[in-house]
Amino acid sequence: MERLIIMEKYFRIVNLLIPNQLESDQMKLRLSKINEQPEIYIKDNSRMITKSDDYLWLAMVDLLIDNGYAFEIDWKENYKTAEDCINNLFKKYKIFLELHIDVDEETDPEEFFRIANRELEKLGNYRIYLIDINSDSYVFTVGKLDSVQELQFLDKRISIF
Repeated sequence: MERLIIMEKYFRIVNLLIPNQLESDQMKLRLSKINEQPEIYIKDNSRMITKSDDYLWLAMVDLLIDNGYAFEIDWKENYKTAEDCINNLFKKYKIFLELHIDVDEETDPEEFFRIANRELEKLGNYRIYLIDINSDSYVFTVGKLDSVQELQFLDKRISIF
């Protein structure tokens, strides 16, 4: 019963983050298969996880990344990598914006994400979300501002930078 509740929660998150219904349905189908047979995800995963880890959360995040709805970058990357990834997310989400934020070359991704969100706030309804995977990397996506409360209600590991 508990796994069913978790699956429903992750399905709602997928629905909120993926606007394309076909891709959303395919991702939920893949996540269901992983729920039924965790080994298909765990054995080929580079994160070196076990069944004791929250493998469904990580599987959902990896599916978002694999389908271009999220990116993962190392904390040591510079802002330019983060900016390129955000602009790719905009294309994927069909958001007709391109960020070019004038910051110091040494600006780290976390600070860049905060600055970028302030710029997005001026432009409309989208924000950059951090998806916490308990790692030294940043996983981020773009989403509508009006989804933030529901996303955070569903899982506290999703937040706005």
